Amino acid sequence: MLPSPLLYLSAFFEATRDEYYRQLFNVSSSNTLQDCLIYFLNGVAVQSEDALSRAERINNLLNEWKLQVARGSSSVPVDIVAHFAVNPYLNYQKNS
Repeated sequence: MLPSPLLYLSAFFEATRDEYYRQLFNVSSSNTLQDCLIYFLNGVAVQSEDALSRAERINNLLNEWKLQVARGSSSVPVDIVAHFAVNPYLNYQKNS
């Protein structure tokens, strides 16, 4: 089970807001469910491509970071990058 949605369909609906409302209206007024379903599935396809592109860019960035930090003598930076790939939140606490 995913902790959050993988596809953000709302972004597609916001970007195509006029078409979204037109499709909804046509379903209720003309019973054009098939056209609305095609519109919805197109949104799934567009957002799937976007999610894949984002995941590929993130993986490429993480691989670049791994290569950069692996050049050093310490394994700590490598461990930090590996941890950051799993949990991209980092807390910093300054000791006084």
